[in-house]
Amino acid sequence: MGIATAPSAAVAFFPLDQQLQLTKQSWSPETIQNAVQLGVEIASYEQAAKTFSALTGVALSKSALQRLVQTTGSAVVNAHAAEAQAMVEVPKAEAAVVWRETPKPDSAVMAVSSDGVMVNLIAEGWKEVKVVSISAVGSTVDAESGEVAVNLTHHSYRAGLWDAATFTNQHWAEACRRGIRASQNGGLY
Repeated sequence: MGIATAPSAAVAFFPLDQQLQLTKQSWSPETIQNAVQLGVEIASYEQAAKTFSALTGVALSKSALQRLVQTTGSAVVNAHAAEAQAMVEVPKAEAAVVWRETPKPDSAVMAVSSDGVMVNLIAEGWKEVKVVSISAVGSTVDAESGEVAVNLTHHSYRAGLWDAATFTNQHWAEACRRGIRASQNGGLY
């Protein structure tokens, strides 16, 4: 008699997993989002993993959390790069032009600021991280003195180790995403 073998079941297709948006960790997107949020807000992956496990009852190691944060971060970087490229790319003649709806800004006037900071990377030396910050501008008037206080809310940021041209594209993409063109600034900032 011969030996009977079964084909490999290494790759399987589970339609319900796709419908529920489960990943290879079999966690919901919300569970992954909560784990990643703790991973970026708490300085230690070990402490963040312990906090996540204590809050959810789901076991998570520090190395698994670090992989989740890095995978999620890479996906965000790739999405931002694709968005920035799409915002400045001239369509090819044969491509259909798709007009994007201009998002409504969070306030009539939006604040835009750019900055940079030098960081020392291991084995690479000093590099400049470029940052754009966009915020809604609001104001309050003190009833007694009549003084106007300006406040900034609804902040968003993009930061990266980009050259000037890439930073310009990222800057423009974030400004468009926040509805700058529909604000009183009109895209002139």
